[in-house]
Amino acid sequence: MGTFVQAMGGTIVGLAVMCAGDAGATRYINPPSGIPSALFAGDGDAVSNTLAEACSTAGKQIISQQPNQVICEDHVGLLHSALQQVILGNSYSTKPRTFCLYRIVEGNGVATVQARRWTETTMAFGQVQREDYSSDDNFNSLENFLITAGGQLPEGSAFSGVMLGVDGKTNAANGHASFTVTAVDAGSSAEAAGVKFGDEITKIAGKTFATDDEMAERLFKLTAGKPFPVELMRGGQALTVNIMGVSRPLSGPVTFDAADVPAQVAGAAPVAAPLSAPDELEKWAALRDKGLITEADYEAKKKQLLGLP
Repeated sequence: MGTFVQAMGGTIVGLAVMCAGDAGATRYINPPSGIPSALFAGDGDAVSNTLAEACSTAGKQIISQQPNQVICEDHVGLLHSALQQVILGNSYSTKPRTFCLYRIVEGNGVATVQARRWTETTMAFGQVQREDYSSDDNFNSLENFLITAGGQLPEGSAFSGVMLGVDGKTNAANGHASFTVTAVDAGSSAEAAGVKFGDEITKIAGKTFATDDEMAERLFKLTAGKPFPVELMRGGQALTVNIMGVSRPLSGPVTFDAADVPAQVAGAAPVAAPLSAPDELEKWAALRDKGLITEADYEAKKKQLLGLP
């Protein structure tokens, strides 16, 4: 599980997103491209390093790292792997492997990164069978990874659920939590419903929460334009207020400053000279032969390296 950054008004809270395969998911963020995406400051090399470091931190194995893409292998559990083998292969196939591709497109000091995940297995006679993940859980998980790695949402990204319109912090105890309100956004539905500084929110739409993640998830699953009950404690008294669900506006323009651009680490090894076209093509051929990229990807790269139309 990871932290999916999402504003509930002024407060930034986390939303845990499970990897692909969970039931009852909702796509929480929808970039304009319809593909898990984020913007990063820096050139292709810097962003590639950032993504590779994030992969390592998340326990993923780096399969390939280039200025225009990073491929990592996810490590799935035994049960998940067994289910994948039933879907993709048979008793003669290899254990399924799951990969993530982070494609980097650089322009004017800002790189757009788009992500995809797939599972593949090698059959008895060497055929590679591949299955792309397309669930909302997978979408959330990939978007989560990009944001956790330091990316920002592209302008115009839409959000599911509603805003609460408060600042505060979560206090966990005995498997449940309360959210202490430290500020209420002016003009928000929370203010209109009478939520005040110092209130302890204990339930949202009738459901408790144990973490920031669960609290955010409650809000993501609500519908804008419909009121929902919020239970809270105020001065030792239990109260219930009804808050009108208001959707969060589309994400605005993305700006970066110098602090966002990855700096060269002191004492780091110098960047290696770029590979020659034949050597680069050989590496791409190896990725194709392993089934990590498609034949179309390989041919496109071949044309680029050799300057073919």
